[in-house]
Amino acid sequence: MKFVQTINYLQMGGAEALLLLEAEELIRRGHSVEVIALEPGNEKMEKRYLDRGIYFRILKKPRYRSLFEYLVIVKNIKPDVIHTHLYPAMLYGAIAKVLGFTERLIHTEHNTTNNRRKWYLWPLDFLLYIPSNFVICISEGVRKATVRWNPSLARRKAMVIDNAISPSKRLPLNYIKNSPFKLVTVGRLVEDKNIALQIDLLARIEGLTLDIIGDGHLLIELKRLAEYLGVSNRVRFLGVLADLKDVYSQYDAYIHTATLEGFGLVVAESMSAGLPVIVPVIPGVSEVAGNAGLFFQSNNIEDLERVVRKLLVQNEDSLKQQHEISVAQSKKFLIEEHVDKLLEAYTKAA
Repeated sequence: MKFVQTINYLQMGGAEALLLLEAEELIRRGHSVEVIALEPGNEKMEKRYLDRGIYFRILKKPRYRSLFEYLVIVKNIKPDVIHTHLYPAMLYGAIAKVLGFTERLIHTEHNTTNNRRKWYLWPLDFLLYIPSNFVICISEGVRKATVRWNPSLARRKAMVIDNAISPSKRLPLNYIKNSPFKLVTVGRLVEDKNIALQIDLLARIEGLTLDIIGDGHLLIELKRLAEYLGVSNRVRFLGVLADLKDVYSQYDAYIHTATLEGFGLVVAESMSAGLPVIVPVIPGVSEVAGNAGLFFQSNNIEDLERVVRKLLVQNEDSLKQQHEISVAQSKKFLIEEHVDKLLEAYTKAA
């Protein structure tokens, strides 16, 4: 089969990481995949695509003005399926379907909310979903939020295909807890990732270090907070790293403090390395962490402190048991099963 995957840009985000794994697995199974990005993205992520042998095009004109260019490309490719991720890629795919450039259109919802979910935009959003044969939601939390916003999707269109990962390097069998205890987090440095809560945590508990992997407009503000709280010597801002497979196993635990999350890809990746995962009770992430999660009430520093202090006093045997639970939970999200379900959806859409 011939697929066109369409996305806004190739940034270091969960949607882009999932698309990379999907494309790689589909190509491995003998299918043709072309990725179209509406705008330039992150050079490191684009290099990951090239290194994996995945061809992609970046449209030349700015957003919305590039629609005609996109339609010409799709018309020439004549894909069996157009699969879109995020908005406005969703809009581009919908127009291509309406114009008859494909018979099958699949859209993936990656988040429990988005900027279109305002009452005055509801009619537009309703129309956007009509051309899609199916709407794939990356978690049950995303499906519930999507159907709550647009009940018409509940009848047949909205389905859950859990997000997928490629397993990370495991913690060594002879793992010994680090001193100080090393935490890691991954994400954009933006408001809804709530990284400030993690820096506050270090001010409350000695014997912790935190490595923050990611970039964003709050970088300077977060560095100032670390200095103000006197913990800048225990916090490292590592920027964007292209591939995290070998990174997680250098740490003792993964910490996630987002207040909104469709799935939490990095939570699943860190579990596959065997890390205990400290996560908030919010839709999406709660499902991913499952019985491996060390849960705290979202945005509650006292509850987060309680969970981390409890983890710190665990002995080596208890931690190793936690490692096995994390790995077992992560195996629910392997890319092979994800693509099996994806191909089934593509076939049903015919």
